[in-house]
Amino acid sequence: MPDTSNQTTSSNTAVFDSMQPVTVVLDDTSAVTVTGTTVVSVSDMPKENQPNGWLQLLLPIAITLLVVFVEKWVTLYYERKDDREARKRYREFVLDWIEKISPIEKVFCQSVHDLAGTIKTSDNMQPVPYAMPLTLHDKLKDISVEQMTNAFLRDFKEDKDKRYANMYNIISNLEFLSKISNGVKESYDTYNKQSFALCQEWNEAYVAFVQRFERLGEGNSYETIVAQWRIELITKTNSVKVHLKYLDQLDTVAFRIKDYDTLSLVNRMHLIAKQSEATGAGYVKVFSNIASSIDDTLNTLSAAEQYFRANETSK
Repeated sequence: MPDTSNQTTSSNTAVFDSMQPVTVVLDDTSAVTVTGTTVVSVSDMPKENQPNGWLQLLLPIAITLLVVFVEKWVTLYYERKDDREARKRYREFVLDWIEKISPIEKVFCQSVHDLAGTIKTSDNMQPVPYAMPLTLHDKLKDISVEQMTNAFLRDFKEDKDKRYANMYNIISNLEFLSKISNGVKESYDTYNKQSFALCQEWNEAYVAFVQRFERLGEGNSYETIVAQWRIELITKTNSVKVHLKYLDQLDTVAFRIKDYDTLSLVNRMHLIAKQSEATGAGYVKVFSNIASSIDDTLNTLSAAEQYFRANETSK
């Protein structure tokens, strides 16, 4: 009879063995076997991958110079932009000032026209009073050609001749306005002094004539003329025309009766009266010419202002 116990044991052992864990070894192709470390120096690099010595030296310098250049360029760009804006503001300031002073200067100009007209119609030996209005043009009296050229020509390439002509008109006419108010004042002061001087001469000559007339006594040859002269002067005080009217009559009588002393005094008064008339007529021309010059100046300034405003963007 076969030995079943041994078979059973072997069978159990086989079963047990089949139940033990089975270790499977796989080749890991992703794993790296580290056997040690190696220090790689520059000299160990391939020759073709290394920059040469000059390139290594120049590359940092070139980068530094590039950075400096870009920085300078950006700075210069903004400086030029700021300069252009400053020039534009200066142009606007000049043009706005012209626009601002024009109404004031027109009032001043009209006052000179009125002065000339009043002197022309005046029949008084005394000077015509004049109150000169305030002007504002002196604010630009110190502008220079360099400033104006820089502001009005530098940023523009087209129509240089027209721009220069209008710029010159602004400079010259503002200069004229800065001086003309003093010119009017000086001319009026001269007219005023000359008129008063003639009045003083007239008074001296008239007093001498009156004294001569009174010494002649009542019923003298000039009595009727002098009486009528005094009556008319009541309503026409200091009238040159009235003076000349009666001086001509006195001159005729004095010459007829050969009263040379009286004739000398009458001729002196006659000369003073004619000088007064001539003085007035002369200053009518002076102030009329000044007023016309101011008119022309303001018209030229206005035209220049309009030109530059219309051509502000032409570059």
